[in-house]
Amino acid sequence: MKKLIAGNWKMNGSLSMVCEFSSCMNEAMATTTHDVLICLPYPYISYANKLFASKNILLGGQDCSIFKDTGAYTGEVSAEMLRDLGCSYVIVGHSERRDYFNESNEVIQAKLERALEASLNVILCVGETLEERNKNIHFDKIKTQVLSAVSSLNDGNLESLIIAYEPIWAIGSGLSATSAQANEMHEYIHDIISEHFGTKNAKNVAILYGGSMNEKNAKDLLSQSYIDGGLIGGASLKSEVLSQIVTTKI
Repeated sequence: MKKLIAGNWKMNGSLSMVCEFSSCMNEAMATTTHDVLICLPYPYISYANKLFASKNILLGGQDCSIFKDTGAYTGEVSAEMLRDLGCSYVIVGHSERRDYFNESNEVIQAKLERALEASLNVILCVGETLEERNKNIHFDKIKTQVLSAVSSLNDGNLESLIIAYEPIWAIGSGLSATSAQANEMHEYIHDIISEHFGTKNAKNVAILYGGSMNEKNAKDLLSQSYIDGGLIGGASLKSEVLSQIVTTKI
C-alpha cells in the first residue's frame, strides 16, 4: 500500500494560489512514490481539477452534506456534487467540524454513508483532546468515534475508508505526538477495525496521522509500522514544504 499524503487547506487559498501551487509541485510529483491528495475549499475545486489532473494530484472536499437528495438545503454541498467536480475523496468528522459546528458522531456517520454512496473515498477523522489524554480516556474516546462511524459499513465499503488520527492538542499548535505515541494509537485503531471486520479486511483501511506533520518530522512518522500517511494542514499550504514531505524517502 502506498503512503497517502493528504493536504487539507481548510479555509485558505485563492485562484492564484491554486495555480502557483500546481506549478510548484511539478518536480515533486515527478519523483514521489506516494499518493498525493489536496482537499480544497469548495470554490476552488473545479479550477484545481483542470490543473491537477495531469500531475496525478488527487482532489478532495473538506466536508459534505448529511442530506442524501438534492433539495432546499441552502448552503449545502452534496457528496454527489463533489464527485461531479472531480473529487475522489472527502474528509468527514474533522475535529474543527466536531467542535465549531457541533457535529455529533451520528451526523458524521450519516455524512460518511452519503459519501460512500457517491463512490467517494472517505477520510474519517478521530482524535482526543489533551485533557482526555491526561485523564487516560483517550483510547475509549477513539474507539467510540471509530465504531459509531463504521457500525453500518460492510466489508465491501472498507477499501474506500481511510481513518485519520488527529490528536486535537497537536493541531495548529506546532506540537506533534511522538512517533511512538502516534504509532501506538494507529495500531489501536487498526485493532478496532480488525476486531470488527476481521484481520484481512483491516489491511485495506489506511490510517493517516493528522497532528502537525511537517518536513522535519515526516520521515520519522511515516516510517512507523502502522502509519500509512499524513493528513496535513498548515504545512500543505506551502508548496516548497509539501514537496519535501511528498518526496520523503521511507
